[in-house]
Amino acid sequence: MCQSDLGLDTTALDIARGWARSTSPELRGTAALAFSGWLGVRFPTDAVKWLWHLIANENGQGLAAAALANLFALLVFHDEDTSRVLGLLTYRLDKHTSRSGRFPLKTLTYEVVVMILSIRDASGRPVALRHFVLRPARGSALLTLWARAFCYWPLRPMAVKAFADHLGALSTLTDSPVDMGRALGRGLRERMPDPRARRALCMDLRRLTAKKQPQDAIRALLVELCK
Repeated sequence: MCQSDLGLDTTALDIARGWARSTSPELRGTAALAFSGWLGVRFPTDAVKWLWHLIANENGQGLAAAALANLFALLVFHDEDTSRVLGLLTYRLDKHTSRSGRFPLKTLTYEVVVMILSIRDASGRPVALRHFVLRPARGSALLTLWARAFCYWPLRPMAVKAFADHLGALSTLTDSPVDMGRALGRGLRERMPDPRARRALCMDLRRLTAKKQPQDAIRALLVELCK
């Protein structure tokens, strides 16, 4: 409906909104699937708003969180604007910055962040890293999310492992992997002012990427990060 020439896109949006408001788990799940596809590309602001509504109210089912990650992947694949997805996550993390300890919604937010930073597309390419390589000018929000995930200790191992695994794809994503590695390392260093956190990240990345290629790009990243 949202791709037709019959002007049915707003009708489709109204239907999906109704599903998202429903008390039926089946209808809420259907809304999540709808907003993760072309409806979300057509109406990204609404999609992000309603997907977060579903995430916050799905009692740990995970379907809406996966839908938001899939929407991000679809936007990257079609070179659409991802700022609403990344902006939502940055905003949600900022709301928790002043609160110490572990709260359900804080942990849930970081789980969604790690899920989005870890997702791969249908061909196995790391979506977040591909987005950074293709649109480095828009990469600030991604670097911020990576840095925040690396400093959130409950989920840090998952975030670091996903990032290390993705670095092995650098040479398949760009003709200048060393430059991209350097840019990643420099950007992370700027967003991780705590030297202890940087040293810990450097140690983990050295261990996890010891046998990965391209080693020259990974070394360039580590040199910048460990300064």
